Amino acid sequence: MLREGIRLRIGTRLRKQPITMEQIGQLDDLYKFGMVSPHEAAWTPGKVFAHDERGAVPHLCIAAGDEQVQLIETLLENMPEPFWLLYVLVVGRGEGQPGRYQASEPLTREQLKLFLKRFRNFLEHDGRHNIWVKSESGPALLVLDRHDLVYAYDLEDGWSDALRRMGWVEVDRDGITLPDPHVHHYHAIFDDEARDILATMQWNWSPLREQDY
Repeated sequence: MLREGIRLRIGTRLRKQPITMEQIGQLDDLYKFGMVSPHEAAWTPGKVFAHDERGAVPHLCIAAGDEQVQLIETLLENMPEPFWLLYVLVVGRGEGQPGRYQASEPLTREQLKLFLKRFRNFLEHDGRHNIWVKSESGPALLVLDRHDLVYAYDLEDGWSDALRRMGWVEVDRDGITLPDPHVHHYHAIFDDEARDILATMQWNWSPLREQDY
């Protein structure tokens, strides 16, 4: 049963329009996660995914690519609403205290899509955060990690089929390896977006955990 009462403050107390790519220049110039050697550049492993049996819970590891929000929205179609939303601020630039910000109430599918659309550029091109989305009624969970990966838990078979339809190719888990060393970018041009995301709804704060880094 959906809970009533949560209201996204999008377009009210926030800036009227989100940042557009026309305002911030070429897309290729802004990325959240990159490799350092042989020269600094965005990490581009291609549209690949793998089953990962490591850890306590088997899951999919997905190279998110450029269309990260679109990927999340497509995978959400396999998850029942409403959704718990967790915004994990790992590195702040003055917009708020780093930590875990959980929405005070679960969001409907429409509310979640509105949130993702409003902050799409920030979520896709800035490396200060992770995003968790979990069904209230079950264990299905998606994590958009600041290393340009999506971790998908519980609905592996359904998500694998969806990924293949979108053009993702399955590889061995060792086929998705983060560059070492690597770099995260926290773009000053997104600082207003970072403040807005914390003002867009009521959050419950808790400290960062080791897994968040």
